[in-house]
Formats: sequence, structure tokens, C-alpha cells
Amino acid sequence: MPKAKERDGVFKRKDRSGWWVSYVDAAGKRKKEKVTAHTRTLAMTALSLIKTRIERERILGVKSASEITTAELLARFKAHQKTHLRPTTFIRLDGILATLKAALPAQAKEITRRTVADYILERSKTVSAGTVAKEMATSKHALRLAVEWDLLTMNPAQGAKLPKQSEGRTRYLSPTEFKAALEAAPEWMRAPMALAAFTGMRRERFSVSAGRTWTLPAIACI
Repeated sequence: MPKAKERDGVFKRKDRSGWWVSYVDAAGKRKKEKVTAHTRTLAMTALSLIKTRIERERILGVKSASEITTAELLARFKAHQKTHLRPTTFIRLDGILATLKAALPAQAKEITRRTVADYILERSKTVSAGTVAKEMATSKHALRLAVEWDLLTMNPAQGAKLPKQSEGRTRYLSPTEFKAALEAAPEWMRAPMALAAFTGMRRERFSVSAGRTWTLPAIACI
């Protein structure tokens, strides 16, 4: 009977190109990943480096960040979001991801709190505070998922201080405008609108008998 081939943790897949390695991480889970190597010898070297890193994590209790690039991380985040967002929202996501990719360091692990702070400062010079807030919300989400996926050890965007957004201009309805709005409103909305107008309420949420909750616009007292 021929002797079984000794498993060294380096192999090639029939359905994929390149060299792959198999190892047990610091948590005791078996993992397989593709490495950048053109020969078995180089693949063995890559596996040795991975095992050294895992042993360090196990002994010191310090988890290392992966070598994933920012572009790869954002691409993975985009794929993840495709099933979670409406088509129109998903289309807008492309622009935000392109902006983040161009401004952030090439390696995801090189994104720091200082990097994030500098990004916010520079973007605030050319775009509105609302735009900066949207971009940072996306980056925070992507980096949080990176931590969950064991790609990063922390979320450097967490707790980042954003520029203050303007509250916008408050416009009050004249008696004539309010009367027209009241006449145009559905019957069920007229009483809440009148209540808001005569008591000077700000934007509030009203529960109607149908069991639905509606948000009314701010209406001035008349």
C-alpha cells in the first residue's frame, strides 16, 4: 500500500488558480486562504509567516490586523450591502465608496483615528457637513464589519467628531397657507394639524386610530 502523502498545509485547488494554505488560527478554527506565491517554496514561506503571527497572537493575546487593502475591504462591503439596501440607495453608495477609496490609505490596517480626523477636516473644506456625515456613516459601517470579519482589530472611525450640521431655515405658514394646507389634507390628518398649529408644537409623532404613526411637519401658531 503506497504511503499517504504528508500534509504540509500547502496545496492547489482544482477550481482556483495559485497556491493556497491551510492552518488553525488562534481561536482554534481551521482556515484556508490564497497566498501570493508562484512556487511551493514561497507558499511554504507564506504559511510559516502566518503560523508565526498566530503563535504570537496566542501567547500575547494580541490580535493582528489582516493585510487586506482598503479597495478590497470596500468591495467586500459593497457586496455585503447589495442585499441590504434599496436599488436607488445602492447606486448612491458607489460615489461614497469611490471617494473613501481615493482618500484613505491603501492598506486598511493603516487607517487610524488621525487619518479619519484629517479626512473629515479636508472634506469639510469642499462639501457640506451633511455630505461628510453620510460618508463617515458609511466608513464607520464598513470598518465595523471589518472588525466583525476579523480583518481589523478596531474601528478607527468610531467616535469621530463630525462638523456641526446647520439646522436649516424654519419657515412659518401664514393663516392663508395653513387654511389651504388644512383643506388639502386628508380628513384623518386635519385634527392633528390643527392641534399642532394652535398649540405651537414642533415636529411630533402622532399615532392614529388605524395603528400607523405619522410625522407631521412643524406648523406655526396662527
